Amino acid sequence: MKFLEGVVEFCAVAEVGNFTGAASKLDTSVAQVSRKVASLEKHLGVKLLQRTTRSVSLTEAGSLYFEQTFPALKSLENAQLSVSALQQTPQGLIRLTAPRSLSVKLLLLLCSMHL
Repeated sequence: MKFLEGVVEFCAVAEVGNFTGAASKLDTSVAQVSRKVASLEKHLGVKLLQRTTRSVSLTEAGSLYFEQTFPALKSLENAQLSVSALQQTPQGLIRLTAPRSLSVKLLLLLCSMHL
């Protein structure tokens, strides 16, 4: 999926407004973010960011690309969080065999813990 290379970095720069903040957010170097964005721009054949010595702004193509890719990235992030949450929450059926008097006390105890 070569076409996805640099999308995360580009969206981070567009969201934060600079390469330094994007690198910090992604826990990587500014040079790495810059390389990835440049690679994405080369792949797309269009400039996404207007760079000056003091600022970074979105080009018209960059604005359009950001509007369409950012929600998709957020959706992927939410999907990952949802799947990860399944691993953290115990699930399934519990079967318990015990004398009736003990099982009633145990069920009452368990129910009181979740209230």
